[in-house]
Amino acid sequence: MVYQICEEISEKKYFTQFCNIIFHLNLSCYEIAVYLAIKRTAGHDGYCSKGLRRLAEECGLSKSQASLTIKKLEKAREELSGKSLIKVVQKTKKDGGENIITVSNIMPENIAFFEKKKPVSKIKNDNQKSKKVSTTRTPCPLDGQLLPVEVSIPWTKEELNIKKNQKKDKNSPSLLLSKYLFEKITLINPKHKQPNFNEWNTHIELMLNQDNRTEDEIKTLIDWIFKSDDPFWSLNILNTEKLRKQYDKIYIQMIKAKPKNNSIIPSEDKRKIELIQTNKQLAEFLQKKHANSPTLKITTSENKIQISYKVNNNNHGFALGFLEHGFKEQINSFLNKVDFLG
Repeated sequence: MVYQICEEISEKKYFTQFCNIIFHLNLSCYEIAVYLAIKRTAGHDGYCSKGLRRLAEECGLSKSQASLTIKKLEKAREELSGKSLIKVVQKTKKDGGENIITVSNIMPENIAFFEKKKPVSKIKNDNQKSKKVSTTRTPCPLDGQLLPVEVSIPWTKEELNIKKNQKKDKNSPSLLLSKYLFEKITLINPKHKQPNFNEWNTHIELMLNQDNRTEDEIKTLIDWIFKSDDPFWSLNILNTEKLRKQYDKIYIQMIKAKPKNNSIIPSEDKRKIELIQTNKQLAEFLQKKHANSPTLKITTSENKIQISYKVNNNNHGFALGFLEHGFKEQINSFLNKVDFLG
């Protein structure tokens, strides 16, 4: 929920001024309440003279809470160039004086904090819009009113660079593939909600760069999803995140299905089909060979082999996909290791 905050005021009397930077220091509502109470008491000279009990009562706190909060306000802060919000000079009864709280001059740091953000906010593009940082807190003990629910601050230069990098070129492969999937979805549901293509692009880029898929492979898979006689995947793959998550399952199902024409499965996938068939035959052979083994159990599925075995009454497991590089070598090496451990 966003509040539009305004103020009805004509004549200014009996009010306290403070630096806006205090709302960017991650202060608790107690710290803000006590700081404002001290600031209100200090006046123009910057000194505060008020008993702890009275200060606590004004803020709706106990004496111990108020004392602890004052100590927190004394801590040096990096955002204020090492300054603290207040300084406390402790005096004993023998000194014959009161404890003195001095409100630090943080106006230079306050100005510098907001001046740094001015050039960023003047950039003439979509990035000049402020970002919203939620600062919702409990009601302020000072006056019972909520502190600012939401504070608008401009983007920093680093954040602008990240945001700029997220804006993809109109001809980038990730954007084109994201839009291609969306077009296929709208053929089934023309009123499908327009997605956030920046988020969709992220999953496509992971498929291209991390999963080592090619553009043609991804496009071919999308075509098959929406051309297949089985509507299951076309009703469930409604974004690129799910496309990436279910890619292997869909791919195995696609290559097992009989295509309506040779264009659905590219010629470059013939090697993968043969590899899966060869490795699956090896897995089925091993499954029969060790069918009566008391310690070794081998099962196969559509896309992987799974081996479970016991060593010293402890259960262990191993799984390997049929498309994994060096499938035969990895399986043999693993079985030799199991024999050695047995």
